[in-house]
Amino acid sequence: MADNTVKSKDDELAHINEEMYKKNLELNERNKMLALLRKIDHIILGSLTKVDQIADQVTHEIIKSSKIRSIFIYFMDHKNNVLYPLSIAFSEEPPTVSDDVLHIYYNEKISLNEESHPLIESIRSKKIINEKKMSRLFSQLDSDEVDKIQRQINIKEYLIYPFFIRKESAGAIVFGLGEAEFTFEYWKDFIFRLPEVISIAINNAILYQQIEESNDKLRELDKLKDEFVSVASHELRTPITAIKNYLWLAMSKGKISDEETKNYLNIGYSSSERLLNLVEDMLTVSRIEGKRLVLQMESVNLNDLVKSVFDEFSVNATERKIKLKMDLGEKIRFTKGDKEKLREVIQNILGNAIKFTSDQGEVNIIVSEKGSFQTIEVFNTGSFIDPDDKNKLFEKFRRIETKQSDKAPVKGTGLGLYISKQLIELHNGRIDVMSEKNEGTAFIISLPKAEVNEK
Repeated sequence: MADNTVKSKDDELAHINEEMYKKNLELNERNKMLALLRKIDHIILGSLTKVDQIADQVTHEIIKSSKIRSIFIYFMDHKNNVLYPLSIAFSEEPPTVSDDVLHIYYNEKISLNEESHPLIESIRSKKIINEKKMSRLFSQLDSDEVDKIQRQINIKEYLIYPFFIRKESAGAIVFGLGEAEFTFEYWKDFIFRLPEVISIAINNAILYQQIEESNDKLRELDKLKDEFVSVASHELRTPITAIKNYLWLAMSKGKISDEETKNYLNIGYSSSERLLNLVEDMLTVSRIEGKRLVLQMESVNLNDLVKSVFDEFSVNATERKIKLKMDLGEKIRFTKGDKEKLREVIQNILGNAIKFTSDQGEVNIIVSEKGSFQTIEVFNTGSFIDPDDKNKLFEKFRRIETKQSDKAPVKGTGLGLYISKQLIELHNGRIDVMSEKNEGTAFIISLPKAEVNEK
C-alpha cells in the first residue's frame, strides 16, 4: 500500500515536471515569436525604402529566427502580366544544386495566365493552398531533380498564401515547412498572420517610392520653373528698361504741352518702374533659390548705410507729412556683409514702413546693439499686423492686408519681405516683427557684429 502511494506521488511529480517543461518550452517559443515580430516591425519602420531590400530583410529574419525552412515572395507585375520572385530565402542551401537551377529559383517568372500553377490558383481564388510537390512550383525544372532537392532540404509541404495591398491582389508568399516542425498553435497562427505583416512592409516601401518619385518630379518641375523665371526675367528686363528710359526722355525733354498726355506718360513711367522692380525681384528670388546668389562680403558701416537710406526717403516722408526720425547712437557699428544687398533690405523695410503709415504719422529707425548682434529697428505708427498673419509675412508671393485707421488696406507684390528675410539669413542674421494694436509695428533686423578694423 505504501509502495503504491509513493509510486502515485512519483507519477504525479513526473507529470508536473513534464507539464512545467512543456510550459517553459512553450514560453520560450512564444518569446522567440514575439522577438521576431519586433524585429520585423523594426525593419518596416526602419530606414530601408526599396521594396526588394525590405522583402529580403524580412524573409531572412524569419528564416533565421523561426523554424520555417524556406520563403518565396512573388510579386505581381501587371504591366508584363507576370509573377516574379521578389525575395527567396532558405534555412540552408541545397548542397548539390547547380548554378543553373539556382538561377531559375531566383529568377523564374510565372505568367498570370498560367491558371494551373499553384501560385496563380491561390491568387485567383484568394485562398490558401497546400502543395506537397516542389516541382509544381518550378515547372521549368526537371521534376525528379526538384523532388530530390526538396528531400535534401527536408521540406514536406508548402503553404501558399495570397497577399493583398490596399485590398488588391499583389502576389503570393510560399512557406516551406518540415515535418511536425510547429508543435504550438500560436506558431501556426504566426504563419497565418505573416502575409499581412509582409504586405504592410511592402506597401510602406511602395508608398515611400511613390512619394520619392513624386518629389523628384516636383524638384524637376521646380528647377524648370526657376530656369524659366530666370530666362524670362533676363529677357524682360532689357525692353522694360528701354520703355522706362524713353518715357522719361519724353516727359523731361519732349515738348508736350497737353496735360492729359503728360499724365498718361507719367502713369506709363510709374507702371514700367513697378514692372522693372518686379522683374528684378524675380531674378533675385531665382538666384537665391538656385543658390546662385554671390555675396560681396566686406566690412559695412551700418551708421553710414542707414543714414544714406534715411536720406533717400526723407522727401517722400515729408510729402506725406510723416515724421521720419533716426537714432544712430554714439557708437559706430559694423557688420560683415554685402553692402548693396543690405541696402536693398533696409530700403524695403523702411519703404514699407512709410507706405503703411498714415499721413502725419511717425516712422523711427534706430541702430543699436543687442548681445553679439547689431540691430536696425524700423518702427511705424498706426499700422497693425494681426498675430495670425505674422508667420505669413515672409512667405513668397504672400500679401498681407495691413490695417490702418484712416485709409484703405495697402497691398504689396509679396516678394520684398521674402527676399529681405532670405538675404538677412544669408548674412547669418534674422528679421523679427512686433505689432501692437493702436500702437504700431516694428521690424528688427539683427546682424552679427564685426570689428571696426575688419576689411
